[in-house]
Amino acid sequence: MITMPDNLSPIAQAEDKTRYDAAGEAALLLVESLIHELIDRSVLSVDDAVKTVNAAAEIRLELADDRGESRQTTEQSVSLLMSIYQSLLTYPAKAI
Repeated sequence: MITMPDNLSPIAQAEDKTRYDAAGEAALLLVESLIHELIDRSVLSVDDAVKTVNAAAEIRLELADDRGESRQTTEQSVSLLMSIYQSLLTYPAKAI
């Protein structure tokens, strides 16, 4: 969980959180792009990519339980992983 210094104004806190969100979004986009590139180059199969994304979602759920995170935070995180899963379904069936 991101902790904000107490001495920041609400606007500064929101801007700081936005930077973290931007970094997370960029990292997720980079990873998804890399997965697709590896599939396109036949380095990684769609099936293996799907298994990896599913494993990440399962691990994320386990971490949420261990950390006692809110349901909303967990659902948002898993939803992002499932969007990658959905993007993998765009490959033709023979690629799977």
